[in-house]
Amino acid sequence: MKKKLIITAIIIVALGIIGYCCFQWYLSSHKAESEVKKPDSKEVAIKDQTKTGKTINSIAELNGTFVSEVSNPKSSEILFNIGGATATQGTFNDFKISFETNDSVKNLQVEINASSIYTAEDMRDDHLKGEEFFNVKKYSKITFTSNEITKGDTSFFAKGKISFMGLTSDLSVPFSYIGQSKADDQVEIFEGKFNFDRVKFGMAETSGAENQVVVS
Repeated sequence: MKKKLIITAIIIVALGIIGYCCFQWYLSSHKAESEVKKPDSKEVAIKDQTKTGKTINSIAELNGTFVSEVSNPKSSEILFNIGGATATQGTFNDFKISFETNDSVKNLQVEINASSIYTAEDMRDDHLKGEEFFNVKKYSKITFTSNEITKGDTSFFAKGKISFMGLTSDLSVPFSYIGQSKADDQVEIFEGKFNFDRVKFGMAETSGAENQVVVS
């Protein structure tokens, strides 16, 4: 009898390990991939500030309001990546980014519809929308508004306020100005990447998911 019980227990544990590994493989193979085509140097025209052939990569040369647009193929996106036992890579399908710059004003605004979260797996999307994570029924929007844009060694920083999970906190978002598209002189190219502590900014700490999120 004891041998049978031991064998049965070993089988149950083995099946559990196999099931967990299969589940992790499924999650890792079902994730939202970046759909924005990154331009190479031949497709980008760096602004000529002096009109003498000298080029410089600076938002000081820009004047106007630049907004993200819904397009096919995608020209803008907000991608996030979180590690842990339930590692996830996803995006949001509904968001607006606006960057206004002139001689006296430089302002970045972002608004995200939290319920538009997409990770390429419906069950996981529904789980992330729930109370344990984004709680979209209570907190439908994520917003960021800068009050200052400063220049760093290799990039710029939009410093302002983020409203996330019912809290308003200070946040500094690094970004780079890549240049103007050679194919369309109405298109300016920006990119950024930073770490975001989801628990520090108001989301509940959960097992299986790391607190640090990489946003790009």
